[in-house]
Amino acid sequence: MKMFRTGLKSMDDGHMMVLRVLEEISRDIAVSDRDEARRKALLLARCLYAHFQDEEELMMSFFYPRAGTHIENHNAALTSVFAFVDAMESEAWTAAAENMIRELKTGFFDGLLRDDVEVARYMGGLRETSGMAA
Repeated sequence: MKMFRTGLKSMDDGHMMVLRVLEEISRDIAVSDRDEARRKALLLARCLYAHFQDEEELMMSFFYPRAGTHIENHNAALTSVFAFVDAMESEAWTAAAENMIRELKTGFFDGLLRDDVEVARYMGGLRETSGMAA
């Protein structure tokens, strides 16, 4: 999986945390550990929520012009995680988990992360023109 570095430590640390939890959920699915996968999915939701809140505050503080669309994408990622948690009670929980991971890997890492690099560039450009410290 491609990793895009934004150059903003808080963003990059959040991305790495999400990736680690997704990999742990993948291992839980492989050994059919439903309880642990559910516990980690809830942890993933908390990690995503905290990361998204921090990121949204950054975007808003710099008046990022595409913040609204970016926030909608954050909400879609969280919806995917909660749909998985809801599906944990069904017999098809492993398929639901694999679907969530696939959606997050393509949506979060291929889409949102690429957008985060753009957000960081935008904020870096504003810092340079305004004389703000990085």
